Parts: sequence; structure tokens; C-alpha cells
Amino acid sequence: IGRLSGEGRNQILLNLSGLSAIDAGGLGELLQSGVELNKGGGQLKLLRPARALRQMMSITKLLNVFDIYEDESEAVAGFAQPILDPEGQLLSYEYARYETHP
Repeated sequence: IGRLSGEGRNQILLNLSGLSAIDAGGLGELLQSGVELNKGGGQLKLLRPARALRQMMSITKLLNVFDIYEDESEAVAGFAQPILDPEGQLLSYEYARYETHP
């Protein structure tokens, strides 16, 4: 996340569907990354967090701190500044995540 942010990519959708467990340190990193992105005008959204992560976030009262989505296109469309192609069409996340955006 830090590397992407350093490259000017501050609208980040993090797919967590393959994450089976997380500890307090990992959750802290997610929180800190979200705070840093918000300070710079960006956003961190979480896609399909596993049950274990949702439980940890619920226990630590962080469930409502993050924007959490189950649908990728809905998450991308919900960014404050959607990533558009030159004709104004919403780019798919697979394509957009490799582009540098001002």
C-alpha cells in the first residue's frame, strides 16, 4: 500500500478474500494505511474480507472504520474520484490499478 501511495495511486481496493487469518499487527497496518491515504486525499477499501478478519475487526470496534465491499465493481464505483478512461467510462479495477492517476 505504501509503495502504491508513493506512486500517486491513492485510491486502493485491497482484495482480502484469500486471507485466512490476521493478527493485531496486521490489522494495525491496515488501519495506519487507511489513515495515511485519507490524509493524502485517498481511500482504502476492503474487498471480500474473510470471516476471521471481520470477527477481529468487530472485536476491536474497527468494522465501521473501513469501507467493506463484497462486489468489486461496486467498490470501484464508490471511490470519491472514480477512475475514468479518456471517454469518461469507468475503467475496470484490473486495468485501472496499473495506471498512475494524478
